[in-house]
Amino acid sequence: MVIRCIIVISSLLLVSGCSDNSLGFSFTTTIAYAGEDRVIEVGQREILDGTHSKFEEGSSLEFSWALVRGSPLAIENADSSQAAITPMIVGEYVFQLTVMDSKGITSTDEVVITVQEQEDLSEIGDVDITGSFEP
Repeated sequence: MVIRCIIVISSLLLVSGCSDNSLGFSFTTTIAYAGEDRVIEVGQREILDGTHSKFEEGSSLEFSWALVRGSPLAIENADSSQAAITPMIVGEYVFQLTVMDSKGITSTDEVVITVQEQEDLSEIGDVDITGSFEP
């Protein structure tokens, strides 16, 4: 029963962000956040944004972006909080963000970027300035 209570207490303190070490536990508050999954078009430049990653006050973070699944492509600024990609092949790409704080504590998160063909606007037709539609 005592062990269960300590686990619950340590979990509550971790969730609350408490860094009080009066119980003799070490709490990790570094959390990588790679952003929401999203859909883009082929050839669209996209920013991978890790700026919402969390870390202890007074600490600094090192960032590292890596492609873990998908067609090979270049990642611009892969060692910064915001990296950029321009996928030229349709498919699903999974990028992993790894953050490390000044104490050496690491955390990872992944984001899925689904790349689709560009929408063909030529089939919509022409619209003249009077508002009539010409297919």
